[in-house]
Amino acid sequence: MSRSTRFCWIAVCVLMLFSLRQTWAEEFAPVVREASFAAGGVVILDANVGDVRVMPTDHEGKLRLVITSRKADDATAAPQWIREFAVNGSQAKIVLQMPKHGEHNFDVTIYVPKQSDLRLNLEVGDLTITGISGNTDAEVGVGDLKMTVPDPHAYRAVVMSVHIGDVHAGAFGLEPSGFLGKSVKREFNAGSYRLKLHTGIGDVSCTAGGA
Repeated sequence: MSRSTRFCWIAVCVLMLFSLRQTWAEEFAPVVREASFAAGGVVILDANVGDVRVMPTDHEGKLRLVITSRKADDATAAPQWIREFAVNGSQAKIVLQMPKHGEHNFDVTIYVPKQSDLRLNLEVGDLTITGISGNTDAEVGVGDLKMTVPDPHAYRAVVMSVHIGDVHAGAFGLEPSGFLGKSVKREFNAGSYRLKLHTGIGDVSCTAGGA
């Protein structure tokens, strides 16, 4: 192969890599819903499928839902996935119906006040809760449920369970019992919050941190 031919091939490869990099890096404007919401309220989520994160808001007194898509079709359809976004006083209810079939690439993040009560249900997917203090009742049908609590001593009652999978309750120093249907259950003398985490098929874990 001549020097000029090699140079042409290299140039073509560089152009192809540059084009692919642009495609990989392509970003679409996220779908955002935001409302005033004070600390200490109840956040209710009902979602059918997807990866969902719940994190502390960086805007005090606000609750924010963000759907980030990495495909054009998802970015166009995402607003229709929000079936309900109702924030009234001390209660917020979010209902999401994401596509179950086809190839999709998106994630959902809900930003809430650091002190919030959570009632979350996700049918299929991974649910991650980080840095939120409050009464928490979260369930995943199929998928992993991970929670990081700022202060384990703030919880008076802890229940974590799975039908098929593993339970990791390191935040509370608890060891699960059971074979397939593993679980932990404990009431403490201190604390004020109640924690209930359950997954049908998948893993449940709770660690300390995320303050």
